[in-house]
Amino acid sequence: MGSTLGKFTDWTGITNIEGEKKAGEESRRIGEEQAGKQQQAVDYLSAQNELPNQLRQGAMQQYGGLYGIGGNQADSLAQLKQSPIYQGIMGTQQAGEESILRNQAMTGGFRSGDTQANLGKYGAQLENQALMQTMGGLQGLMQTPTYDRDIYSGMGGVANTQAQAQLAEQAGLLSGANQLRNFAQNERQYGHEVGMSFLGGGSGGGGGGMGM
Repeated sequence: MGSTLGKFTDWTGITNIEGEKKAGEESRRIGEEQAGKQQQAVDYLSAQNELPNQLRQGAMQQYGGLYGIGGNQADSLAQLKQSPIYQGIMGTQQAGEESILRNQAMTGGFRSGDTQANLGKYGAQLENQALMQTMGGLQGLMQTPTYDRDIYSGMGGVANTQAQAQLAEQAGLLSGANQLRNFAQNERQYGHEVGMSFLGGGSGGGGGGMGM
């Protein structure tokens, strides 16, 4: 009977089942709270990422259009010439031409017939410089850093945190279920031992009576 009475100590284990369940639920709550904060960070980065992506995509479309890819080449070139870089460089053309004319006048170049050639050469070189620098600006915009990698990493972190929270809750439920199963098994074993004890005691008592 001593070993049978010891089974009563297993009854105290039933109180751990609810504790395991609550611990799992609390772990999930904390995990979901952390995932919520991570999602807020992802949302913030996504909002900040809109402008860099617009710059990159716009520059890529315009640059491609200059080569006849995805747009009209003439329209893309006209748009390029409206850029501040192009306008700023070409805005110096008049001053440059006046400098050439003054130099020609001082050296008597007007009589040589080189004036128009020098002006034409200067204008072509200046426009080429303006176009190259403007296209270089587009190339720079195409390389604008974005938060894409951070966003993808953050999304993975949110998913991982949520999964861990769910696993923690499931672990608590599983632990509680195992304890409940063990408790039920112990209870059945205890009932069996008690029954056998009574049967054994009854047989012994009957035998004693017959002996008398």
